[in-house]
Amino acid sequence: MVFFPPQSLPELPEIPDSMSICDFMFDEQNGRCPYAKSLDAYVCGRSGSRLTAVEYKSQVELLARALSKEFTWGVDTGSEFDKVVGIFALNTVSKKHTSGHKY
Repeated sequence: MVFFPPQSLPELPEIPDSMSICDFMFDEQNGRCPYAKSLDAYVCGRSGSRLTAVEYKSQVELLARALSKEFTWGVDTGSEFDKVVGIFALNTVSKKHTSGHKY
């Protein structure tokens, strides 16, 4: 069965194919909700720890810089296919655990 959106909704804008996913997600000029109005990116159901959208963006940028330095990746050197990383991480908001439990 095929589902279609209601006719009252506007057409979606064209999806850009000339920018990276990171630029698309984190640049407010691409239609994203402003960071000042964004809901928290992550909330831990157990401890209540929160990670705001601004903190999330900062963490992504810091991780990208650290990986770039560790693997000596340059912006304009090498192939983009040689700069792919898969990350397996625990499903937690932060290293601080207020409940005393380790995840």
